[in-house]
Amino acid sequence: MRSPCPQIQRASLPLKKLFSYCPEISVEYARIFGGPVQTIDLYKPDLFYDKTSREAWLTFSIKREELRDYRISVPSFLRQVQTQRSTYAEVISTDAASRKFQSTVAKKLVRSDTPWSALHTDILGMNLITHLSREAKITYSVPLQEPLPLRIPQLVVSYTILFWLGSLVRYDPHSVHSLIDSPYWILLDGFMTQSRVWLLELFEWALYQTETVLVTAR
Repeated sequence: MRSPCPQIQRASLPLKKLFSYCPEISVEYARIFGGPVQTIDLYKPDLFYDKTSREAWLTFSIKREELRDYRISVPSFLRQVQTQRSTYAEVISTDAASRKFQSTVAKKLVRSDTPWSALHTDILGMNLITHLSREAKITYSVPLQEPLPLRIPQLVVSYTILFWLGSLVRYDPHSVHSLIDSPYWILLDGFMTQSRVWLLELFEWALYQTETVLVTAR
């Protein structure tokens, strides 16, 4: 999320919780644990721009039903998407089944800014998960990470699971054989077959976004 990760003592990150933040394996996760992945979908997310005032802001909606299912209040949900420089407030929704929100303070465009560049940091701070819906449309979800000591980007969640699986193969291969014979293998197999290409694409994007300096030591 382009911000320093605070060091928290005795932070506990259960693997079950990490798997619940991977929407690609939602079917496998539901079959094993009997519940959905811990994400809330954003409906009709949009970026608005006022050419006269050169101001831009975000709007999005969430289903009331999902709030009830996850037993999460609106203030708790907003804490998952807001940062120190971007907050959101509820506005009137034309859809009775959803609740609508928008940026509390619009971002002023300066010089060569575009609406996207002015809101880029705010969007990153929302810690969104992107994935394809059944209609082959890109949808955006918010991982509900309130029980965790810090908010984790999806890339870090997937990398941590991949690192754990690699550690099993290298240091404790006997446990891999036990997992193959357990009901949890469908979850691991789904992650390895569905997330690998997606992970490589994200790593490639991250490398292009970061300046890399090669140092030769003699």
